[in-house]
Amino acid sequence: MQQTKTNKLRLYLKWLLWVFLFQLVLANISAAIYAYKLTHFYQNPPDWDVAHPKNVFDKTWKLFKGPSFGKNTNETPPDFPYQQLFLKRSDGLRIDAWYSPVANSKGTVCLFHGLTSNKAYYLKEASVFRNYGFTVLLLDFYGHGRSDGMTTTIGYDEAEEVKLAYEYVKANGEKNIYLFGGSMGAVAIARAVDVYKLTPSGIILEMPFDGLVDHLKARGRSFGFPENLFAIPVSCWMSLESSFPVFKHNTSNYAKNIHCPVLLEWGTADHLVSEKEAEEIFDAIASKKKKLVVYENGIHSSFFSQDPVQWEKEMQDFLGLH
Repeated sequence: MQQTKTNKLRLYLKWLLWVFLFQLVLANISAAIYAYKLTHFYQNPPDWDVAHPKNVFDKTWKLFKGPSFGKNTNETPPDFPYQQLFLKRSDGLRIDAWYSPVANSKGTVCLFHGLTSNKAYYLKEASVFRNYGFTVLLLDFYGHGRSDGMTTTIGYDEAEEVKLAYEYVKANGEKNIYLFGGSMGAVAIARAVDVYKLTPSGIILEMPFDGLVDHLKARGRSFGFPENLFAIPVSCWMSLESSFPVFKHNTSNYAKNIHCPVLLEWGTADHLVSEKEAEEIFDAIASKKKKLVVYENGIHSSFFSQDPVQWEKEMQDFLGLH
C-alpha cells in the first residue's frame, strides 16, 4: 500500500513537472513572438484587438499572437508651405521629412513622433510653432511613415535620425534649434543629446518612458499580466532578436548628460508612463533649467489635442515668447 502511494506521488510530481516545463516553453515562445512583433511592422497587418483580455485563456492567446502593427503610410500633407527632404542614415536607409521655413524665423523646431505613428501626427503642433514664428521640420523615423525600413528599436537607433535633423537645420545656418518629441520620439531626443553631444537651445519631452523594460511592464499591466513575468522574458528576447541593449535603454540615464533647458510633460491618466518614471527622468536631468508640467487626467497622447490652452501657455513660456 505504501509503495502504491509513493508511486502515485511520484507520478503526480512528474506530471506537475511536465506541466511546468510545457508552460515555461510556451511562455518563452510567446515572449519571443511578442518581442519580434513589437519591433517589426507589416504592410497589411491582421487585425490587432486592443481590448483588455477577458480571461486567462484570452490573455494567453493574445500574448501568443503578439501585436500586429502596420506601417502607417497614410499621411495628410501639411496645409502650410513645405519642402520634402530625404535624409540618409549611416546604414543607407532613407528618412522622409517635411521642412517648412518661415520668413524672419525666430528659430527651428524639429518634431519627432511616437511608436507606430508618423510625421503627420504633430502637424497641429507644427502649425502652432509656425504661427509663433518658427521654422519646423518633421520626419518619419525609420520603419515608420514613408521612411525606409520595417523595424524599430523604440528610440534607440532612432536617435541617429534626431541627429540628422539637427545637423540639417544647423547646416542651413540655424543657431536657435529646439527638439520636440512625444513618447518614443522624446526618448530618441534624450538619447541623441546624450550620445551625439547635441547642443540645442532646448528640448521638449512629452510622456517619455524611462526604461524600455518599464514600458514593457506597462504593456503587461494593460493586458492583466504580472509586470515582471511579462517584461523580463520579452526584454530578453527583444535583446536577442533586435541586437540592441534593451536593459540599458533608459531615458533617465541619458538625462544625466542633458545640460540644455528642458520642458518635460506628463499626464496623470497615462497608462504607459507612471508618475514615478516621469519624476525619475526629471530628477536625473542635469540641466538646472528644467520644468515638469503635469496635465490632470492627461492620457498617453498629444497634450495639445487634450488641453490646447495649457499646452500653448507652457510652449510660449519655454520659448520665451512673453
